[in-house]
Amino acid sequence: MRCCTRIAAMGRYGYPRELRLLKKRDFDRLFAAGRRVSRGPLRLIYLRRGVTGLRCGTVTGRRVGGAVERNRLRRRLRELYRLHRHHLVRPLHFAILGQQGAGRLGWDELRELVLGLWREAGLLEETERTETGGAQAPDETDQP
Repeated sequence: MRCCTRIAAMGRYGYPRELRLLKKRDFDRLFAAGRRVSRGPLRLIYLRRGVTGLRCGTVTGRRVGGAVERNRLRRRLRELYRLHRHHLVRPLHFAILGQQGAGRLGWDELRELVLGLWREAGLLEETERTETGGAQAPDETDQP
């Protein structure tokens, strides 16, 4: 099955292998030439030049916690990418590194940290403009 066909078959929110960073050489290139942004116990390393498509990797070391905690964090990070990848700019290859304390974050806290990393790095596509004045649509967190 071809790449595009496989992605279409999985639906809009699928997570096929073609959307993941899997090979050592891809991670090596990312770590050598990528830009870095940190927020709390998470670090984002990303490349926009010289890459094609949109691909994500997750890295969690033993300092995060035991195997159960590390695997839970990786699953949550992949799920956040799966749900929000349609809002990320392309081309882009990135990895999210979990550091000490990241495994104890709740879902909402982790989501806000990851979205904050993407915003800080300028990786989220511009939000839709409203019809009046061209201002950005209000964010759900901007409520008084």
